[in-house]
Amino acid sequence: AAPEVSLETRSALLQMGIAYGFFRVASFTSEEIPWVFRSGLLRQIDLLAVNRDEAAAATGLSAEAASAEELVRRMVECFGRENPTGWLSITAGKAGSWSWDGRSLNHVPTLAVPVESTAGAGDAHLAGTISGIALDLNLREAQQLGTLLAAFSVTSPHTIHPDTSRSALRGLAAVHHFPLDVRVRGLLED
Repeated sequence: AAPEVSLETRSALLQMGIAYGFFRVASFTSEEIPWVFRSGLLRQIDLLAVNRDEAAAATGLSAEAASAEELVRRMVECFGRENPTGWLSITAGKAGSWSWDGRSLNHVPTLAVPVESTAGAGDAHLAGTISGIALDLNLREAQQLGTLLAAFSVTSPHTIHPDTSRSALRGLAAVHHFPLDVRVRGLLED
């Protein structure tokens, strides 16, 4: 349930996900986040994906003044009150990303890659994370895949890197000595 469609449509989609027992992932714009927290919609989500600005809107902190760590800590608290069993993915640009699975908070740093365009990086991170979950990785492992895909994505001027492949991601991880859990490395093998 992504911001490209109306809140009404996303809410209906999440309701269908509940009815059919699907894993439900959602993201919202900074402007929508305060309403989403007040509406009870968060209880219908298995994984909420936000960026630094959206976390600031949810917590009432300033994205510019607060540290990434403070924003993440407050976001986990706020989200946990609304959805104690939900998972959370927070991206913060060069500061990396965090995931919360209801028990542990994990941070994955970014890779220092030459940046052509950051357009689509958040979507690439979420796509990699969702793909990892669909492939039975835990959230921490899926976050590593999302981080790797986002890093590869920004090396292209396109919003979707046309050369994305397992071997390209494997090569990027090797060049940057990016530590991957065994199961994530296994997914990237040919």
